[in-house]
Amino acid sequence: MTTRILLAVVLIASCAYIAGAKTYPTLYNWLHPTNTPEYFNWPDGFTVWDIPSSIDGNLQKAYFYSAPGKTKRPLLISLHFWAGIYATPDPLAAYAKTYGWNYIHPDFRGPNIGTDNCLSDKVIADLDDAIEFALQNGSVDAQNIFVVGFSGGAYATLGLYAKTRHSVKAWLAWAAISDLEAWQRETAAHGNIELSDDVLRCTGSGSQIDTEAAKRRSPLFWALPNVPRGRIELYAGIKDGHKGTGTVAISHSIAYFNYLTSRYNKFDAVVDVKEAMPLLTQGSVATPLLIGDRKVFLRRDVGFASLTVFNGGHEMLPSYCFEHLLELKDDKDWGKQHGSP
Repeated sequence: MTTRILLAVVLIASCAYIAGAKTYPTLYNWLHPTNTPEYFNWPDGFTVWDIPSSIDGNLQKAYFYSAPGKTKRPLLISLHFWAGIYATPDPLAAYAKTYGWNYIHPDFRGPNIGTDNCLSDKVIADLDDAIEFALQNGSVDAQNIFVVGFSGGAYATLGLYAKTRHSVKAWLAWAAISDLEAWQRETAAHGNIELSDDVLRCTGSGSQIDTEAAKRRSPLFWALPNVPRGRIELYAGIKDGHKGTGTVAISHSIAYFNYLTSRYNKFDAVVDVKEAMPLLTQGSVATPLLIGDRKVFLRRDVGFASLTVFNGGHEMLPSYCFEHLLELKDDKDWGKQHGSP
């Protein structure tokens, strides 16, 4: 990585201290009103399975849907957010069923609260095991496997991108965390002690973050394969990380995009300081582009990777997300025949 890119990444990470918001615990409580997995009614045909971990034999639960019929259909691996579990509601599930896709929503050790979590070797193994389970138990088109994650799920998406043994066509990461040390300091600085403490526990730190331990669990510092592993798309709401609108600053997505482009020699695509500062301070002017009904402030695409900063907060846009998956698969005719959610 060049000195220029390093300086850009450092400045972007520093600016991330503007992140604040305490909305995450509220979202968690809303999704976990009884602390049990039974409160959410999954679509018919979605069933819970126990998948033995290949690394330690631990049974990892997952919601799985096998597309009907013998025709091979795409597979969607949807990853729960930071404090989620396998049973956390997922709006993509209904789309997968409507469009006849195979689907799996794995637990991968549940909420990120300890050293077994946060992209540990166990987490990576569990995710690969979930994909293997779906391949063995569904009629899967191996050329059309997709991974989608939001927030902590996007963090897992970036980690799996670097280490999976499976072939994946595209990865969609919404509001991704790429640097645990930066995120711990951001959350702590703005009083979000629950999330800050989660990172300390995940990294085996004491009262202060262990920098090297955090790097070992941060995709921004992981080695990437020699060639891109499918297409990876990063999405970030421009208001995310600002008070009242989210917990993950867009600097995480920008820094990871810069890492990808520098690793694969697309230096002219790097988001430099001049471009980043208006985005980080919400002083940027929207472009004519839209995703769904949202204005786009930055769109950068280098073929194997893209970065989209849109008008929004800490969120995924489910309808647009699945519509875009259909474009990547070129699978819209199926939806026309079967309706849409």
